[in-house]
Amino acid sequence: MTILNLCWRPHSITVRAYCKCGDAIHTTISPVDDKVEFIFETFAQAHTGIFCGPCDAKTAAKARRKREKAGMER
Repeated sequence: MTILNLCWRPHSITVRAYCKCGDAIHTTISPVDDKVEFIFETFAQAHTGIFCGPCDAKTAAKARRKREKAGMER
């Protein structure tokens, strides 16, 4: 879990999360409130399968290309 300790309240925040299965979420939230935690928790709950797990953007893109090449739909 990531904790944000800020001196001021930001107007908006961009959330990015990536999964080893190739899925990703990119969204900007404004105004910032408890939505950030909800988005991360929902994404994490949806990606608890055998081929899932947190990763970086490069790994997720590689998995997406591999999935698309094999003709597999998500």
